[in-house]
Amino acid sequence: MKHPSFRMGLCALVIASSAWANNVSRSFLSIRPYTEPMNLNSYQLLSEAKSNGWVLEMNSVQFSVFGGASTNSKDLAQYFMFNNKSTLLVKNTQDSGNGGVTIPGQQDVLAAHFNFDPLGNATYVGTISFAPKHTFAGGSMTFKAYLPHHLYLELGIPVVWVKNDMHLTENIITSEVVDGTQVWLDGQSPVSTMIDGFKRPGMQYGKIDGSRSSAGFGDVLVKFGYDPVLLNRKDLHVTPYAGFILPSSNRPKGVYVFEPIRGNGAHWAVMGGGQGELLVKQMNHGQLWLQSKIEGQYLFRNTQKRSFDLLLNGGWSRYLSMFPDVNAVTNDTTNHTTRVSGINLMTRDAIVKPGFQLTYDLALSYVGHEYYGTFGWIFHALQGEDVSLLKPWTLGPQLASLSTPDDTNPYSFIGNALTAQNDETGFPFIQASDIDYDSAARPAVMTNVVEFKLGRYCQKTENPVLCEVGSSFETSKFNAAINRWSVWGMVNVAF
Repeated sequence: MKHPSFRMGLCALVIASSAWANNVSRSFLSIRPYTEPMNLNSYQLLSEAKSNGWVLEMNSVQFSVFGGASTNSKDLAQYFMFNNKSTLLVKNTQDSGNGGVTIPGQQDVLAAHFNFDPLGNATYVGTISFAPKHTFAGGSMTFKAYLPHHLYLELGIPVVWVKNDMHLTENIITSEVVDGTQVWLDGQSPVSTMIDGFKRPGMQYGKIDGSRSSAGFGDVLVKFGYDPVLLNRKDLHVTPYAGFILPSSNRPKGVYVFEPIRGNGAHWAVMGGGQGELLVKQMNHGQLWLQSKIEGQYLFRNTQKRSFDLLLNGGWSRYLSMFPDVNAVTNDTTNHTTRVSGINLMTRDAIVKPGFQLTYDLALSYVGHEYYGTFGWIFHALQGEDVSLLKPWTLGPQLASLSTPDDTNPYSFIGNALTAQNDETGFPFIQASDIDYDSAARPAVMTNVVEFKLGRYCQKTENPVLCEVGSSFETSKFNAAINRWSVWGMVNVAF
């Protein structure tokens, strides 16, 4: 396996080398679930302070609605493409040098690998572009119940709708009619556009299509906390907690690139942390409070479908034409090919270990007699995934030559089928050591969030009611994380 060994401690979250590079040719992107509106708000209790402490041990229920969208489509396009590009030049032919030795052309992608007239009877020149966008909306209910001995239980249940859209566009510069009677990759007739090539029926995995959405439950959060008496005062409150995440969301299947996932990818997780509030200044018409929170999570391994590139064959090598076994090489002819889409062979059941995640929250709030406002900063750090094959790699698949029947080509790239004379035959099978495991893993990321909240005591009685609206913006310098804006509204009722 090509990944580094286990990174000790949370320090690895911020020093993992993969986080400091612009990631390209990745087949999977895991987006951190949006959980901020599920955090319970204790501001409603500030003005209800008792002589022995300002945190009242009252049960409460909080209802939230939220939504938002990503903004960094160019960065995401480079994440899924290669060579730091968001637009790729596609051709169906390439230049040849003296003696029949293929030389590099200007194209980024050879259309033949996506079943566009592989026999070269039609000319195609065009460009393809991605502008990926992530959109989400939903609601949540968070319930807090106090138990004996200053213990409490929190339960957060989200319902989420997620839409991921690749915004795939094709600009055809030159194109001829494709002979639909031919049969090529996966026993299917050639396509006439690259848009069709990215989602043709013969591709079982790794399809690139426009908009995909998913709606249902997100991951359920369960916390057990404790309010220490010594730290439960009018001007100070600190509470530690521990809990776990129940994986209630969908699991990645690998059928589509940039598939919508509503939670953490069906990983169980444990968490632990603490939060506190400190009275900074008492004012004539209100109070100034400083809030801080730190939380660590550890996500356990599970099994998912992931698609892998090859180390020596570059970006998108998972899409290269391949032979599944030696019999397919022998039986391959011009009129009846046994070649298949490489993505079907390079997508496997994989063991995915997300590891640690860290969140630090710091906010300053002005709390008046009726209104309050909060300005906050949140830091998120996610350890890079460790991805490995569930079952040992078995010898069989080989890279196919585009120009010659029953022949393999070790020098095949998605944009250039480079060959050297008399050096194609006898190409060894793809080995486990040839697999680029990083191409199927979400790398380490760090993001920063700025948020603003405005709230009002809708009812100040024995059962306080708090209403709040807020907005945030999350940003990162790394293209493995999304930049996104969000808005929310919530109502909290204590009883």
